[in-house]
Amino acid sequence: MQQLVASGDFELAPGSRPIDRIRDENGCWIDDIICHRIRCKKCGQQFSCVVNTYRGGGSFRP
Repeated sequence: MQQLVASGDFELAPGSRPIDRIRDENGCWIDDIICHRIRCKKCGQQFSCVVNTYRGGGSFRP
């Protein structure tokens, strides 16, 4: 996601947590479930990335 946003073709969707704020000041995950949404600047399609830091796993989908 960081690379997609850095490419300039995508942006964080409104209400998404900043990508670089997934760990607290002690280096621990901020939550058991972390979700980000990005949006294509050209067509407006949104994609969600959900990660389960407690059990492992996640998904990236429209």
